[in-house]
Amino acid sequence: MKNKVLFCLPTVFTNPDRTNRCVDHLLFQCELNNIDFKIFVVSNIEDDKFENWIPKDSRVIKMVSGQIHNVSKALNLAINKITDEDYFVQLQDDMFILDNKWIDNFIQIYNVSELKCGVLGIRPHTTRNTYCLPVENKYNYKMEELLWSDGVMFMSTNIFSRVGKFEEVFVGDKESQDFCYKVHESGLRNYMVYINRRHESSGHGAKFSGEKQKFYIKCVVESKKMFFKKWFKCDISDTETSVKWHKQKMELAKKRVDE
Repeated sequence: MKNKVLFCLPTVFTNPDRTNRCVDHLLFQCELNNIDFKIFVVSNIEDDKFENWIPKDSRVIKMVSGQIHNVSKALNLAINKITDEDYFVQLQDDMFILDNKWIDNFIQIYNVSELKCGVLGIRPHTTRNTYCLPVENKYNYKMEELLWSDGVMFMSTNIFSRVGKFEEVFVGDKESQDFCYKVHESGLRNYMVYINRRHESSGHGAKFSGEKQKFYIKCVVESKKMFFKKWFKCDISDTETSVKWHKQKMELAKKRVDE
């Protein structure tokens, strides 16, 4: 029986050619990995470019979230379309994974019970400096257990009944970090998978200027404030407290490994 996978590509659709290439690349890989799949491409606004874009495959479905900068809203729209899929995958529309068998390999990794997989990602963040556990190299790729990894977020669809969906209060930033932290707190583990990839983005905020950029920056700052208050119980300027929180999580993880 084929594995069933639902993909979601949130986009601002400022570069239709790149989004189209990303979708075509993913379509090719889905066929190669012999899975049943749907690909939801979710734009935060419906402009003429997105309205006139016609996907080449009926399994690629366009949706509009109607909320600019809100990646969580886009992801949750796709999550709400889950029926009998086994896996949910967020893929940035500027991320190209160059290993064509990655989907099948990620499914195999996810089903290793001893790993207790929550989210499999492919990109690290600064939290790796305080929380990082190498994984024994026997799963096709080099892997590390991290608190948070994205670029791709590969997970079981069962995870949403365990931790809920993405928090839509985080606009412009922190949605993937918050979700990974929820997964970690639930007792599952998040991993970064070292895989050959190409990232074509110049950064989300770089797509805007003037008043639009000011609004985007305001959204990011507000999301950071909410994130720090939720997880570290402190202000965003209190980096000492956030570092201490991450170190405590690392100490607990080391104890778990040593037991």
